[in-house]
Parts: sequence; structure tokens; C-alpha cells
Amino acid sequence: MTKNKSFKKVFVALLIAFAFTTNTARCEMLQMAKADDNGVDRFMGDWKGICKHQDGQEQSLAAQVIALGNGKYRANILGEFDESKPPIAVLQGQLEGLAVRLAGQAKGGDYNGSKWIATIEGGIFKGTFENSKGGTFRMQRVVRFSPTLGLKKPAGVVMLFDGTDFSQWKHPGGTRGFIALEQLMPTENCAAYLRSRIWSEENQEVQMQLGSDDGVKVWLNGRLLHTKNLQRPLKRNQDKVKATLNKGSNELLFKITNFEKEWGLCVRFTSIKGKSLNNIAEQDPDLAKESSQNPGTRQYLERNDGYLTVWEVTGPYSQAGKNASELLGIAFGPEQKDTTQINWIPLNIDKQRDVVLWNLTDDGAMEIRPGAGSIISKKEFGDCKLHIEFRTPFMPESDKQHRGNSGVYPQGRYEIQVLDSYGLESKDNECGGVYKVATPAVNMCAPPMQWQSYDITFYAPSFDKSGSKVSNAKMAVLHNGVKIHDNIEIPKPTGGGMGKNEVARGGLYLQDHGDKVQYRNIWLVEQ
Repeated sequence: MTKNKSFKKVFVALLIAFAFTTNTARCEMLQMAKADDNGVDRFMGDWKGICKHQDGQEQSLAAQVIALGNGKYRANILGEFDESKPPIAVLQGQLEGLAVRLAGQAKGGDYNGSKWIATIEGGIFKGTFENSKGGTFRMQRVVRFSPTLGLKKPAGVVMLFDGTDFSQWKHPGGTRGFIALEQLMPTENCAAYLRSRIWSEENQEVQMQLGSDDGVKVWLNGRLLHTKNLQRPLKRNQDKVKATLNKGSNELLFKITNFEKEWGLCVRFTSIKGKSLNNIAEQDPDLAKESSQNPGTRQYLERNDGYLTVWEVTGPYSQAGKNASELLGIAFGPEQKDTTQINWIPLNIDKQRDVVLWNLTDDGAMEIRPGAGSIISKKEFGDCKLHIEFRTPFMPESDKQHRGNSGVYPQGRYEIQVLDSYGLESKDNECGGVYKVATPAVNMCAPPMQWQSYDITFYAPSFDKSGSKVSNAKMAVLHNGVKIHDNIEIPKPTGGGMGKNEVARGGLYLQDHGDKVQYRNIWLVEQ
């Protein structure tokens, strides 16, 4: 593919402008942090100060404090931020009253073998170290903002998300049976009922796989089958229940309770071993009332991996002074004998497959709705300059790939990992990594709950007239203003995206990996 020369000049100019934002310039943007600046933990984050040796020598010192949950912390002691060097020392600590007390030992370098003892209290991180000289150190909290947050949009920009709506986005392949009840009845501490009718070609033992947010109660053909009373986010197939479908028509009744904000349900039937069934169908509610011999349709089941899509809904139901947990045990109309006065509203969620089910926040961001599925831009592109800002959630008790996981995929195929990798070593499956292709030059991940930026120059793979690929996709990536990848080649699509086929143009894909990662200010400039 021949590259447009003027297009190259624009990209080169942008890259040069970004590349001059060095680690030093970044450190000059330090601002003193308030005690609870990140809104979730007054100890977590970056610290900056000096250490004094017994001979009077002074040198700069930095630290990253990582919250591990249950009052536990880890602190990486560094010479400077954003260097590809192992920490001087790693301290482990525990919250004691209003302070965190930490201790550890240095391995390697000028401080090898030295013991470090520290306290974080009242906005000061201080302590002592013992080696041939020994000394003390003192640091204060700082917040280091990415210089490309809110980056001025160049001419010819295509705005993909400005914080107002999802008009430029869709769920690729649909939402697979996900019912978002807050879109139908946004309320808290209430209950709703859903019912569906399933046609079975024979009497059979099956497994019902369901996910719910929050509590759930299930009846099959009038018999109570399953109860789970707790507050939880929806995850597909989180409950697996053995059931018996009768030959002919079967009626399912679900009761869902909601503590706050979002709530929903997804359900499917499989064999006892979890394999798909091809001898069941969904019955249209109106036709099912007229004839018990209505065989229903498999059209929607086949499009949604077996998840049920044809429902009737009624609610919300509530009772003064009762919370969601208490409501699960209170029998409202649909549980009572005479249900003729219930207003059941038909709902076919297959017909809303492209509607984005993620959440819009009050401060102009989109937030992943775990379980609702990944989204992709309707706009497709080839070569482009992409800007996107993201924020990982605070998940101190989670670790590894379960701590603020998502991914940004140009053309839906080449992942730049999003993860809370704050304070970790750089790997290809951590923040900024291109999975199984390239490790970031330096770990530029900010603490959770702090906005970060990716600025990506993407070159699409090129193809000859016969459709054969003649050049690989390439990317240059700036993470929080620092170059972490320099025109790396990506020989094939990475995992978790739109598939193994490569294309000249494709959309921007944002991954739902089950965590409430947020995105904002998404735009691109293309050739």
C-alpha cells in the first residue's frame, strides 16, 4: 500500500511533539496531593522526596505505594519514576491505626542488603535505612498527570466519544441475551419479574445457566427451582442449576431484586454437561397462550449462543422500609395465584442487539457494564492517529489479570492491554503491553482511579490486488506521554478481539473483561 506523504508528515509532527515529553518533563508536572486525592485510599500512589546519608550526602528518592486490600500495602522504593530498573527495595506493610508501617530489605545496587523501616502517617512517608553508611528519608504524596490528557484535537478529527452518548458505538454480534433492567425501570431496592416459555421436543434433564444482578428466585412450571439472595454484579453462567424440561411447553418465572443502580439477568439451557441444545425453542408469549402445541422458534437462540431473548416483564415492586434482600422473600402479584391483573410487557432483546448497554457516568465517561459485552465503533478506519483516555477501578483485593482488565483494539484485532499494573514490572500482558507481541519499554501505569492516556499511531496491514497481505500492521504508542512502543510490527491479530482475519479497515474495539474500566475523550485522525 502506498502511504500518502502529507499524511506521514502529520503523523511525524505529532509523534515528535509527543516524544519531547520526556520523563524529566513529566516529573516537572508533579503536584502535591491531598491526603485523599485519589478518592479511595490516602496512602496509595506516588511519593517523592530525598534521602540523607549519615555523611551528609543527599539524593532524590521516589516510591510507589500499592494497596493490597485488608489494610495491607506494598511500597516500591525507587531512585526516580518511570525507569526500567528494579526497585531499590520493596517494603511490605500493614495499616495500624492511622498509619501504615512497612519494612523490607534491598537487593542489589548501592543499597544491597540494607534494611528499610518506614511509616506513612499524616501525609508523610518517612523512615530509615541501614547499610555501610545508613541514613533517613522523607517523602510527600504527588500526583503526576499525563501531559496528553485533554489533548487539543487537530484538524480533521473524527470524534468517537465526547461523553454524551453511544451513537458512534455498537455491540459486535449483539449482546447475547443480556437484559439490562435499569433501562426499563431505573430504581433501587425493588423487585421485578420476568417470564419466558420454552418448548422442548422431549422430556429431558438439563442445566440452567444464569447470571443475575442482584438476588434471584426461579420457578419452572410452578415449582421453586433456585434461590440466591445476595448483592453481586452479573457474570454469565455464575449459577448452574439442574432442571427437568417437560415435553412441550414449559414456563419459567424469574424474580430479580435490585439494591442500587444497574440490575439484570441472562439465562440459557444446556445439556447436563454444559453442551448446547438443539431441541428446544422459545415460544412467542401471545401464541403460547392460544396453543400448547406452539413449537416456537430457534431463530433467536441460535443468534445468541442459546441465551433466552423472548420475555415478558412486570414491575417494579417495592415495600416501604424493605431493602432488596428482604424483598426477595415477599410474594408480590406474579407469585400469587390470581395473576390476571398483572401488566406483562413483551420484550424481545434480540431486536436490540446493537444497543450499547455500558453506562454513562455523570462526569462524561463511558463505563464497562460487566457481562454486557465488548463494544466497537461504527466508524471503520485504516491508518490513523488515535487518542483515548481511560481509568482503571480500585480493586485492592484482586490481582494479576483480575485487577481492572480491559483492552483497546485498533481495527478490533490488535490489543493494547488496559490493566491496573501500577507498581509492577513491564510485561506484554500488563498495561501498555501488546499481548504476546511486545513488552512496553517502561511501565507508565498510573494508580487506579487516576485518568491515563494512550496516543496511538496505527498503520493498517496492506494487501495486494489478490487479497494477500504484503505488510504487517504497525503501532507506535505513547502511554501518559512517554513512548512505550516505537513502530512495532504486529504479525497477526492478538487474542480476545474480532477474530484471526485481517482487514484494511476496521473499527475501534473496547473489551469487556468483567471490570468497570472507564473511557473518555476518544478521537482519531485518519488518512
